[in-house]
Amino acid sequence: MPVNQNTCANTSKLNLLTTQQLAHYTGMSKSFYEKRRVNKQAPPYIKIGGRVFYRCPDIDAWLTGSECQPGEAS
Repeated sequence: MPVNQNTCANTSKLNLLTTQQLAHYTGMSKSFYEKRRVNKQAPPYIKIGGRVFYRCPDIDAWLTGSECQPGEAS
């Protein structure tokens, strides 16, 4: 599935993504993030009415924090 670079730019004024939208944005599966949430390895999220949402700035910060430089141990 291609990465949609504009997902956060096209969201509401709150800049919230669902887990499915986050998966599409990053090219990963929805279950990848569901499992990561359980293990506390996912981006920060909020729950509204039992639904999980991710703030775009939190996603960007999490992705930046996961960045590896060539030659670094993974």
